[in-house]
Amino acid sequence: MSSTPETPPAPEASPEPPARAPHSLGRRVVHSSLRSTAATVAVLGLAAAALSGWVWTSTAGTGWALGLVPGLQVQGLQGALGTGNFSATKLHFITSGGTLDVSDLKATGLQWHWRPQPGAWVGLQIQALQTGAVRWQSGASSGKAPPTDLHLPLELAVGSARIAALMVDKLPTITDLQAALHLGAGGGSAHTVTGLRFALDRLQTRANLRIATDAPLAVTADATLQSLAGAARPWQATLQTKGPLAALQANVHLSGSAPAGQPAPALDIDANLRPFAAWPLGPL
Repeated sequence: MSSTPETPPAPEASPEPPARAPHSLGRRVVHSSLRSTAATVAVLGLAAAALSGWVWTSTAGTGWALGLVPGLQVQGLQGALGTGNFSATKLHFITSGGTLDVSDLKATGLQWHWRPQPGAWVGLQIQALQTGAVRWQSGASSGKAPPTDLHLPLELAVGSARIAALMVDKLPTITDLQAALHLGAGGGSAHTVTGLRFALDRLQTRANLRIATDAPLAVTADATLQSLAGAARPWQATLQTKGPLAALQANVHLSGSAPAGQPAPALDIDANLRPFAAWPLGPL
């Protein structure tokens, strides 16, 4: 009995490897764009940092930046805004309200602060500020109106300011003016001038002043005025002022030297001041 040989089973076909997903052209474009953008941003960032450093720490950079301020001209610049010391032989600034000229400006001990208080973007402390002559010439007046507030976008503190001569329009020249100044004192609630001293014509003055930055702009001020040394008839006066800026109350006490055998003359005056009225002197 013959047997039929068994046919061996056909080998199983090996599975084909999965097809490799083609690299997306769109993805390559996106990646390339991102890399280019990142490189551009990095280059611009480095350029901005270099420009800021140049402006902040070099005389040439500070001069270039100040030249961008409309109406401002600076001559004889030395130092830089970020080096702590800054000086200029002449400064000429034209504004809508008038023209300012300053000679021999010198500021030392500059320190900057970012966002020192709410509402102020930058703060600047100056240890000492000194100038030669300062002249302010007012422009054409369109009428005076009381401000609604005195808030500033900066805080400025000057430990010691000294102006050799201050000339405002055609008023008598003020000489040897000294003071400490703080704009934005008390978290921005007030501006203050303390230790104010100056000579004017035939008198010398010492005073302190504070004005609030919110309406009604409350003012408190006190001053002592006296004749210059060697005056033939020495005299002195004290002044105290308070109230809203548009309606101040002032008290003046004036006294002179006593003639031989007579009491010293004295006078007290109470007055209302209206700085923005056509006639600034109210009832006495």
